[in-house]
Amino acid sequence: RIGGGDAAGWDDLFRVELASGVVRRLTYGQRAHQPDVSPDGHQVVCTVGSIPGTQQLAMVPIEGGTPHVLIQNAPGEIAYSPAFSPDGRRIAYSRFKPGGFHDIHLFDLATRTDRALTVDRAMDVEPRFSPDGRYVLWSSDRTGIYNIFAYDLTDDHLYQVTNVLGGAFQ
Repeated sequence: RIGGGDAAGWDDLFRVELASGVVRRLTYGQRAHQPDVSPDGHQVVCTVGSIPGTQQLAMVPIEGGTPHVLIQNAPGEIAYSPAFSPDGRRIAYSRFKPGGFHDIHLFDLATRTDRALTVDRAMDVEPRFSPDGRYVLWSSDRTGIYNIFAYDLTDDHLYQVTNVLGGAFQ
């Protein structure tokens, strides 16, 4: 039984030590979702829903504790699908804003600044960094069919990577 029989473990984060099988609970009652572990293994970025009507971008120490919210969302705004850059300095994530905006954002951990890579009516989802950290890739319906797009962080250029008939999602 995870959490020692605590039934309130729904939507919290847990860590499993692979060698021993020991399970450790990282959050309590935070409605935490979509974790990604930092490259150095010390932090977890996730979304938390402790405020009704929103999911906020947050960090949790790998040992557990209260999530530290990185960006205060307005009511109705939702952060989702966060992913660390390979160097652990930035987080790419999708952000929903009322009015139908599903855009890709980049949060810089050192400067605590957030910038939108896209601001349009396309559904931009599931961002991930290329292994060298130069590109942020995601799935978008901006062509009428979901395809994979890449944003070059060195020159702010957007490229379409796939051109499929049935949709490319990951």
